[in-house]
Amino acid sequence: MPFKITAAIIFFTLSAMLGATETWAETKAPAITVTGTGAVAGAPDRAEIRAGVTAERPGADAAMKAASALSENILGAARKHGIAAKDIQTKGISLDPVYDRQNRNQPPAPPRITGYRARLDHKLASADIAGLGKLLDGLTTAGANQIGGIRLYVDDTRAFTDQARRKAMQDARRAAGVLASEAGLALGQVLSISEGAGNGPVPLMMERALTSAAIAPGEVTYNVRVRVTFALKKKQ
Repeated sequence: MPFKITAAIIFFTLSAMLGATETWAETKAPAITVTGTGAVAGAPDRAEIRAGVTAERPGADAAMKAASALSENILGAARKHGIAAKDIQTKGISLDPVYDRQNRNQPPAPPRITGYRARLDHKLASADIAGLGKLLDGLTTAGANQIGGIRLYVDDTRAFTDQARRKAMQDARRAAGVLASEAGLALGQVLSISEGAGNGPVPLMMERALTSAAIAPGEVTYNVRVRVTFALKKKQ
């Protein structure tokens, strides 16, 4: 009989220990998730310009030839200002009829075609930010009657983005450290990191012809946002 009682006690003790082990294993380690942001500004080193020509003539062929001749002039002006062939791209060609929509007849007659309008659009890229005003002046002098979509940007953004990432991680660690300290804990290892979409650089847009007046490029700011989870531990 004493043997049976001892065995029962041992079985109960082991069961209690196993139950405690399972409960401990199921308990998640404490952690904290925070968001950090980082921003880095850099001066633009490239400019993108949309330059186009429009020509209207009685015949379709004449309109297209006139627009093509104007295009050759503005592309020549672009090359004269140092823009390489690889940085010149034709983005659009259109030819549309021009209608006489005045209803003088009774009853009104259908619109009558009076001519054709041809348009050619080109995208130009330049690394000469300081000479951008002179380039625009040269394009308009050469016959460009459509100037717009001017955008100043940084050609290689990786260095700026990486700096912003470092700042975002530092910001996340700082915020997590403050919260952990207030809770009487310390930060442990990083458990997870995810990068969200930050606010991209805002381009400089101009929808009118410009002269050789000075253009201030300013700075372009690159933003990065990270979400980081840290393990928490007791303070040493």
